[in-house]
Amino acid sequence: MRTVAVLIYDAVNPFELGVATEVFGFERPELGVSWYRFLVCADEPRPIRTSAGIFLTTPYSLEHVDEADTII
Repeated sequence: MRTVAVLIYDAVNPFELGVATEVFGFERPELGVSWYRFLVCADEPRPIRTSAGIFLTTPYSLEHVDEADTII
């Protein structure tokens, strides 16, 4: 299983994050193959504010980016 990490930061665009989440973040059991491991990584452990004012938190930090095969 491949790992995809997406980086979030202050003023990240939620639409762009949503596109990456839609493509890599949801399991696709109808395809009959293991899908991606998807990590949303932040540079700080505090809530991150998007450009739309939504706050996001994640248990993954920049240390987890090293585990990724693909980084967005």
